[in-house]
Amino acid sequence: MDNRWRGICVGVVLCLVLGACSRGSGKVAATVEGDRIPTARVEKLARGWLDSPQMQNEALRAVLTPQRVRQMALLQLVRMSYLQKVARQYGVSLSTTAIEHAAASGVPTEELRTVGWESGNFQEALQSAQLSREVAERVFPTVTVASERVRSYFTEHPELFQASWKASAQMAFFREGDKAHHYAASAAPGESFVREARAAGADEATDVEAVTPDSGLPEVLLERVKSMAQGTVAQPLKVDTGFWVVAVTKRADLPPQTFDDARPSIEKHLMDQQRQELFSNWLEKQVKSANVSVAKQYGKWPFDV
Repeated sequence: MDNRWRGICVGVVLCLVLGACSRGSGKVAATVEGDRIPTARVEKLARGWLDSPQMQNEALRAVLTPQRVRQMALLQLVRMSYLQKVARQYGVSLSTTAIEHAAASGVPTEELRTVGWESGNFQEALQSAQLSREVAERVFPTVTVASERVRSYFTEHPELFQASWKASAQMAFFREGDKAHHYAASAAPGESFVREARAAGADEATDVEAVTPDSGLPEVLLERVKSMAQGTVAQPLKVDTGFWVVAVTKRADLPPQTFDDARPSIEKHLMDQQRQELFSNWLEKQVKSANVSVAKQYGKWPFDV
């Protein structure tokens, strides 16, 4: 389960980042249960995708025509809009977490541009993925997994249950390097870390209770935490969007897991996986039956894409 954030990235890239030519910022591409999707938002995603190196392949462009790409973009935005509506009904709010911000900031800018992304758009996609998981838990609170699947997963993925480590960390993100270095020079792990980081000019600061190799952080942050001793603060870690100051409050090296040790985490992983599949199918049906109107230039709704 290492680098799970990359899996999220790939999955969302294939679905989200699609669109085409400009049509004016004041126009509406679609209305979803009364909520408007601006044409400009569709076209911004479109331009990023169509200008990306991946889309310079003629064979791919022959399949993903501009009209089809616009429809795919709008379809995904309609899904996102409806998801937010369902989230409001269940009292689930969309907010940025340190993990999501770290995941977005940890991806090199050029890597994002290769698939037509900007850091802000990628972070929004990660937020939506988290929102989807939280709403899925409300819609499908109970999911069962056969014991045979749990055992098979353990057998088929031995690398996930080898000796590992776990830590509790504190992280502060600074856009300005001078502020990050100044704070790191005097920072200490503990109750005052987050408060003092914000006072020192951190854009974000938080406690991360459990950091493990599969906790969703970018590889550079995982390697930083892995290399640190308990009770230490590292020098600022530079990423494309700024600097992370990391402190480790607790750390433990973990022995290889037996099946009984691993069973709870495997069951949770498989249940989350199954719940998300159920929710995705449910959301698809809800969107098709929702009150959605689409601007004529995008074709007849629902799209056949």
